Amino acid sequence: MAVSTLAAIPSHVRAFLRRPLRFVDSWWLPIGLGTTIGAVLVFSIVFLEPMGTDRYTGSYPTLRYMGYGLCVLGSFLVVHALARAWLERRRRVWRMGHELVALVLLILLIFNSCYAWLCLVINQVPVTFDGWFGFSTRIAAPYLLLLTPPALLARRALIAVLGDRAGEERIVLTGRNQGDRLRLPASDFVFAEAEQNYVTIHFLRRGEPDRRMFRATLAQIEDQLPAALRVHRSYLVHPGRVRAVEGNARKRTARLDGADRPIPVSPNFELARLEAAMSEAGPG
Repeated sequence: MAVSTLAAIPSHVRAFLRRPLRFVDSWWLPIGLGTTIGAVLVFSIVFLEPMGTDRYTGSYPTLRYMGYGLCVLGSFLVVHALARAWLERRRRVWRMGHELVALVLLILLIFNSCYAWLCLVINQVPVTFDGWFGFSTRIAAPYLLLLTPPALLARRALIAVLGDRAGEERIVLTGRNQGDRLRLPASDFVFAEAEQNYVTIHFLRRGEPDRRMFRATLAQIEDQLPAALRVHRSYLVHPGRVRAVEGNARKRTARLDGADRPIPVSPNFELARLEAAMSEAGPG
């Protein structure tokens, strides 16, 4: 039993890392989150005066300390820009593994930029490895533990407060031909229909039905649409756009908002999966 459990760990780790996540591509979120965390950091330094900052004798100490906030904000903006560029270039789905890599990069950028600011602006001393190691273990690590919980709460609160200004997840669909590329909000996808070596993507453009044909297999399109559900061997649907499933066990169809016709549902498809996906996706 223990051997089989250990053998299953790699597969569970891979599944965890490949879990699709929502990527908010708007700049509002990193600006808001970076500003909030940077302000909390500067406030703690100026008013709580930790680790001997009350004995600092340089000129304009408050203005100098505010530079730490700029280091935090700049790190958020750099990581967000790199993530956006990677998604655009690679045309992939954002997954948990990507989120963890971005988080590690963000922490490293904040650590290193704050250490450089400490050396070059606050203390006006050379940058050294010993100094960096001491800064990381004695100063940065405790602050990381202190700021992580409010950072997670701030991210959730900012998305709720900003609403539509936070931006919506956008997906990039590609096919085999060079011109087969479509970028759209995830909620505007309606369904995809496969026919031989082509797939027709049905979506909404400014609220009106539209379509694009790609040279691709349905499996290739499905891999780029983690929230879509294959209800038939030739059809993918947006669960949040399903309004009703009609018919009997032998012949069923689904009615979708934004679709000009019913979509066939395979008799072998489990309706419970569709109901769960509809509940999770919410309205399209």
